[in-house]
Amino acid sequence: MLYAPTEKIKVPKLAKREKEILGTALREGFFEHPKRIKIENIARIHGVSKAYISVTIRKGCEKSP
Repeated sequence: MLYAPTEKIKVPKLAKREKEILGTALREGFFEHPKRIKIENIARIHGVSKAYISVTIRKGCEKSP
């Protein structure tokens, strides 16, 4: 496994909100196969739309090293 939940990932190019959303996605298993969480649930956690989460994850992943 490349990612350990106890590691802190520092990616200064991301906005605070992007870090929060990507952090939730990582911790809750969005990037695992099969996914342990759906976009709908991440959206509910953060109180935003599914579209916002989808765009934020996509843009955040594009910015990541």
